[in-house]
Amino acid sequence: MVKICKKHDKTSSIAIKEHYIDVLRRCEFYNARDFGALIADTQVCVCERERGRQRWRKRERERERESKERVLKRA
Repeated sequence: MVKICKKHDKTSSIAIKEHYIDVLRRCEFYNARDFGALIADTQVCVCERERGRQRWRKRERERERESKERVLKRA
């Protein structure tokens, strides 16, 4: 929610981020213990996904390098 509002504020003359942050802070779920756990779990998932993405990119670069080496050996 905050990211969406931040992007909106960058492109609009009407800032809404601060208003919605205040609204969120008043919400019961925002102050609940489970909400904090959800945020932490989400951060872990994002980090794991990024590590997986980095491993995939590394494998792709290795495959590309190996493919180029095979082509050079044939020539």
